[in-house]
Amino acid sequence: MSLKPNEAVDEVSSWAEKATKGIINALLPYESVHNNTALVLANALYFKGSWDQKFDASKTQTKDFHILNRQIVGVPFMATDTSFEWYLHRCFDGFKPYVEINKEGTDSAAGKAVTCEMDSAARSYPSFVADHPFLFMITEETYGNVFFVGAALNPLLDS
Repeated sequence: MSLKPNEAVDEVSSWAEKATKGIINALLPYESVHNNTALVLANALYFKGSWDQKFDASKTQTKDFHILNRQIVGVPFMATDTSFEWYLHRCFDGFKPYVEINKEGTDSAAGKAVTCEMDSAARSYPSFVADHPFLFMITEETYGNVFFVGAALNPLLDS
């Protein structure tokens, strides 16, 4: 490397901070780059989405969330009568990204491909209440690429 190890870490971290709009600001620990480091490969992904129909903040209520140790915590729940596309899928593979979902939309920083086939048979549509731990994915529609995979285990804890 033409830079000193700490300068290289600072440069990579600065790049990641700019690429993710400040969400990731320390991509590499200083001890990960040495004088004999020849190459650092870095990747960052930033996503900011908004809801087609915004949540009404006045409908937010504190409700019970059942965490894995059988305890119940009170958390603010957004509410809407709008339906969303969602899929039940058995595949899960990923890493720990930053994902924030709020009444305005989604903000993410950090793939794999998942396809779901739909048939035209009439079916009932289940409802999903996020009052217990669950997995989620942020995907794109054209190819089904998965950009983020996450787990909501306890909404009161920071990731």
